[in-house]
Amino acid sequence: MKKYIFNALFLLLLTNVFSLYAESVNVSGLNETQFIDRDLGDKYKSYFYDKLSLQLQYSKLSAGLKYDYFHPKFDRFLDVDQAGNEENDNYFDDYFLQYESDNLFVKGGYYEASIGSGMILHNYYDKDFDNDTRLQGGYFQFTNDNITFQTFGGIMDNDFDEDKNDFLGAVDFEYNLFGDLRLASAFVLDKINQEKDVTDNKTDKYFFRKIYSGRVSWSSEKFEFKSEYAKSQISDQINSKFKDGHALYATGTFYIGKFTFLTSYKNYWNFNYKLSDLPTVNHSGEPINDSWESGKDEQGLMGELHFVPDDSHSFLVNYAEGWSKNYKIRQEDLYAEYSHDFESSTLKLIYADLEELSDVSTNWIKETTPEIDYDFQIGNFPILIESFYEIVKHDNLSGEVTHYEPKIQTDIGYNNYSFSLTVENQYGDKTDKDDGKYWIGGEFTVSIDAIHSDVRLFAGKEKGGKVCRNGVCRYQSEFQGVKLEINTTF
Repeated sequence: MKKYIFNALFLLLLTNVFSLYAESVNVSGLNETQFIDRDLGDKYKSYFYDKLSLQLQYSKLSAGLKYDYFHPKFDRFLDVDQAGNEENDNYFDDYFLQYESDNLFVKGGYYEASIGSGMILHNYYDKDFDNDTRLQGGYFQFTNDNITFQTFGGIMDNDFDEDKNDFLGAVDFEYNLFGDLRLASAFVLDKINQEKDVTDNKTDKYFFRKIYSGRVSWSSEKFEFKSEYAKSQISDQINSKFKDGHALYATGTFYIGKFTFLTSYKNYWNFNYKLSDLPTVNHSGEPINDSWESGKDEQGLMGELHFVPDDSHSFLVNYAEGWSKNYKIRQEDLYAEYSHDFESSTLKLIYADLEELSDVSTNWIKETTPEIDYDFQIGNFPILIESFYEIVKHDNLSGEVTHYEPKIQTDIGYNNYSFSLTVENQYGDKTDKDDGKYWIGGEFTVSIDAIHSDVRLFAGKEKGGKVCRNGVCRYQSEFQGVKLEINTTF
């Protein structure tokens, strides 16, 4: 109810403000439409959405809103056997009123916010996972040559009850001490509406999460360094799901002639919270183990060497290790890349090796992926060919299993048109339900300048599998069918 009242008041304020200056207001917008016809084996299921965004601009003042309509809402992470049960939905996805000048930024409504690298706090909409932690409230920022100050607060959706909200407030201050040395400190207070006590189910129960943090950064011609430390404290909690914790992240980059050296370190303990966007400190972006919650208990070290001897050649090697405090969870991540630029083409050779071991679940997995990319042009047609050959070895209580996943993708462009074709296969020990399958899909894209629209059409099959971003992984289901997207700006 609070959210709907806030929406109505905001729209009323927006209408009154801009009606006073209607002749001087610039209007722009974006309309996103998607239609999906999905083959579920024994039936077809159609999905449709339309997302309309409008923005008004007057001098340094701007406002906007976005409305989403789903019929029904497509969930790419839903198992195929559960698809078809999705529900229709529609709502205001975004609205804001903001003022921006050289030193001042003020915004009310929906907004995204972050502190430092995002390790301490990162409120945003994650389009990949359809996860929304944006705030509804107010944001204030002041900046000059020596100071950056931001403070913000608002409400966001609660994890336990969709009809409840959590409350968050934060203050962040950064100061340029001298030269390129900057020091910063931040405080975050999160009031979380938790699961109700079974002995008192009529009363809302809250617990509080406080974060105290500090940051330092320094840069010069030959060296860059950044470090963040945060300590979290939990109080008034019914259960023990969250505990006091800490997080440390540090990274340094050295420039020596044609060489660039990078090293990073992480140490997270009970910092597994949805608003913490923790650096993974590896190249793959995966958590130290699929069964391990990111930030719960992990340490890691990464090193990278980048060598550019001339304008045509480039070498890169990245190696990282991660482990839990008792070493029962371990990870090794190796990535190597060689790139050569010819006169009118580019060849890239890549080798990636990711190994994870868990003594807790008696599970070991190793993924080895050689890759060859060739980017060239024939006349007015730019062409990119990418080829992968992933080898996956998996060992648990049932024994060791090996399967292979070759994949080739070709992208061809011409003026405002482009076409992409992907062919993927899996074969191995015949213990996986996907062994022996082929996935073939094609995508056609065209930009129509006359109506300021981009049209994208996909038809075929897409392989399901793991999708990872910043230490969080989810498994998307296989897709077979047609997708049509039309995005229009005005």
